[in-house]
Amino acid sequence: MPTVTPRAPAPRRPHQAARPRTANRAASFVLNASVLAALLAASSAPTPLYPRHQNAWHLSALAITVVFSAYALALLLALLTTGALSDHLGRRPVLVGALAVEAASMVLLVSTDGAGALTAARVLQGAATAARLWPGSPSAPSP
Repeated sequence: MPTVTPRAPAPRRPHQAARPRTANRAASFVLNASVLAALLAASSAPTPLYPRHQNAWHLSALAITVVFSAYALALLLALLTTGALSDHLGRRPVLVGALAVEAASMVLLVSTDGAGALTAARVLQGAATAARLWPGSPSAPSP
């Protein structure tokens, strides 16, 4: 009668990292979701203030339209580029950079005194939000 010996598990290859524990995955998800919610909330916060800025700085409707569209255009352009940047640098550095750019845009929004600074702040905000929205594929391993 032949004997059957159990196989030893195959050795783990260096590129196969162990799966993170469930608690770490849940905490990571909560952190990711809260950062996304904060960035999206911050991106919509300045919009109701546009009529106030228009009256205070005597801006034309065209200037307000340019300020409003600057965010969307910057967001679209950044979405096209940050995916490759995330693949090259990694998701965490891109996320940290997005948070830093978002903080800079919020400081600039608070200290604006005209349409130019307001437009620049919205461009920064669009770039930061896009970098957070497209940080690479979720299944890609983090560096």
